[in-house]
Amino acid sequence: MLRRLGWTIGRGVRIGPCLALRVDAVQVGDGADVGPFNVLRNLTQFDIGPGARIGQWNYLTASRHMTVAGGPGSFMLGSEASLTSRHYVDCTGGVQIGAYTTVAGERSTFITHGISWVTSDQTYAGIVIGEFCLVSSNVQVAPGAIVGDRIVIGMGATVAGELSEPGLYLQPRAELVRRDLKGQYFERRQGSVESVRPRS
Repeated sequence: MLRRLGWTIGRGVRIGPCLALRVDAVQVGDGADVGPFNVLRNLTQFDIGPGARIGQWNYLTASRHMTVAGGPGSFMLGSEASLTSRHYVDCTGGVQIGAYTTVAGERSTFITHGISWVTSDQTYAGIVIGEFCLVSSNVQVAPGAIVGDRIVIGMGATVAGELSEPGLYLQPRAELVRRDLKGQYFERRQGSVESVRPRS
């Protein structure tokens, strides 16, 4: 039935009962496994490689008005990679997870869009996780984050910017790094921020 709806599905694939709303293009590689009760919403592309696994109760979504404005809205899970259970993945700016990487445990959050206080626009930036990585439970991944290959991210860590050197990264703490912020966000007279642009 899914193939008749235009999904490209390989051999030996198992897909449990999921809710898919406004998903434009789907490609599922041979031997992939998508568990039950996942939500796929407003995605322009959902692509999981051969042998990849998605557990259950994950929420993969994108902002429709931001994808219409040019946001990628895509989710790509590499060959033999895994997204376990109960994770939230905002795919507005695009999320790419490399081969043999595991997003383990539960309740990790990937966010690819936000509001710029400088321009008072909604912005988006993709997330890229390399190959053979291990992302532990309750990890928060910020817009534009890039994680290289063979990196282990400890439970509860916040990932922002680029992690390029292979190794173990443990939970950081928030620190005040800048005072006296200036930008259009602080001068706006409308509560909702509507305009969209790629994050620079």
